[in-house]
Amino acid sequence: MKKLFAIFLLINFKRRKALQFLFFLLASSLLTGQQLRLNIDHANSEIRSKRVKLALEVNKGIDFNGTVKISFGADTNSLSTQTIASVLGSEDYNLKTYYFEQEDLAPNTTYVYKWYLVLMYYLINYLRYLRKG
Repeated sequence: MKKLFAIFLLINFKRRKALQFLFFLLASSLLTGQQLRLNIDHANSEIRSKRVKLALEVNKGIDFNGTVKISFGADTNSLSTQTIASVLGSEDYNLKTYYFEQEDLAPNTTYVYKWYLVLMYYLINYLRYLRKG
């Protein structure tokens, strides 16, 4: 009898976990319209032999205050970080593009860049490698 009861509890536990998973899946799909999205804007980015212009799109589906930053350099251990712009919750836009420009780069050098969106409690970043040639 104890074995049957244990099997019954195990089946109910698995069913409950499956229902919880389905609930969270449904809830996350309903909230996707209210997400914050970052996209590397390749169409507005330019890579030349001695200069670069990098673009990041921020799709602001939620209101937040934050800062857009970029780290850039040839060595991943010594990237220099710059603040590009502040994002205010009061700004009224859905999609905005931010730019970073760097000149006097050495040809035939691999550069690394990371975009950051710093929020009060979260850090969203993209790491990209850039080959200059």
